[in-house]
Amino acid sequence: MKKVLFICTGNTCRSSMAEAIAKKIISENAEFENILVASAGVYALAGDKANDHAIIVAHENGANLENHMAQLLSHELIKEADFIFTMTSSHKGQVLAMYPEAEHKTFLLKEYANDPTLEVMDPFGQSLEVYRQTYQELSNLISEILPKVQGL
Repeated sequence: MKKVLFICTGNTCRSSMAEAIAKKIISENAEFENILVASAGVYALAGDKANDHAIIVAHENGANLENHMAQLLSHELIKEADFIFTMTSSHKGQVLAMYPEAEHKTFLLKEYANDPTLEVMDPFGQSLEVYRQTYQELSNLISEILPKVQGL
């Protein structure tokens, strides 16, 4: 099994949507069945639910965030992950400052997908339409990276 960890700030918007998107894609494509995904936040409050807009947008796209519970990034999560994808260079810097041993497996999500813009902007506090745009952006990126994670 290959374990993928998505990281953002609070684990209620971007990384939770990324996890839900990846789980949906994996469930629909047998070639990815040996990939496990999780998400966490560098400043998450454990147990927080996903943002209401994130839940709505996930539902609109056939993914599920209803039962999502935010979790704080931990040494255990870092140790278990084979790939760690962060939403911004700041998140990547925070991960590496706390867990320098994870440098070889920590990437900006967009960097790994060969997107030169590098940052997935935070939709927190924005409109439902911004969440829809973020969801679509994440969906495109995850569709790019899963075959690479799988080694296809």
